[in-house]
Amino acid sequence: MNIYFSHQLSNALEYLSHLNIIHNDIATRNCLLFSDFTIKLTDCAMALSQYEHEYWLSNNGEKLPLRWFAPEALTTNATLKSDIYSFAVTLWEIWSRCSYLPHTSLTNEELYQYLVYRQSSNQIEDLNEYIIRLSQPPDCSKEIYDLLCECWHIDGTKRPHISDIALYFRRQINSLS
Repeated sequence: MNIYFSHQLSNALEYLSHLNIIHNDIATRNCLLFSDFTIKLTDCAMALSQYEHEYWLSNNGEKLPLRWFAPEALTTNATLKSDIYSFAVTLWEIWSRCSYLPHTSLTNEELYQYLVYRQSSNQIEDLNEYIIRLSQPPDCSKEIYDLLCECWHIDGTKRPHISDIALYFRRQINSLS
């Protein structure tokens, strides 16, 4: 079922990218699941107080989904590639069966300091330089986990394009038919 959810979510993000829309809050809390197992990507979580703990209050008073946020989105404007990062965290949530929040070993302040430091240090040594990786979920194949890691690249320009990701999941779905 996770592969179908991943496929649907990649299609939703691909659609938004064709419209040049940056979602900026991709997470399972913003996915509606219908009885036919269709997923719709929304942006309603900030309106619900039950998700308040998933947002971090920045110094300028803005609520940010820090645990899903791409590092560059904290210091500059978010881009479509920032959504790729958040998309991968969301897939990690799905493959982890939404068992826990991303980066639970760190406080919001620790995670913020780390992300801002990594982004501002410009110490991108090679293509394998990623920020804090979330662990591989037990039901997630190495191939899909490797894709998630590519999406978490510290350099947003090195992240895959959503069209390539959507194509990958379309092929995965077709191979199951």
